[in-house]
Amino acid sequence: MNRMIKRLVKFLQDNRGSPLVEEGLLIGLAMILFLVIVGIVGNIIDWINSLASEIP
Repeated sequence: MNRMIKRLVKFLQDNRGSPLVEEGLLIGLAMILFLVIVGIVGNIIDWINSLASEIP
């Protein structure tokens, strides 16, 4: 039992994987922002095309 507690404490104090987690979160955030921007730009282009088609 004591050995398990020591391993758990050692695991919780280990922070070698934290930069990898941070980079993964940043990449995910960048992908979400990219998709939002692409969606907004697509809507603007559609709006401009609809305005252009109404011009006689």
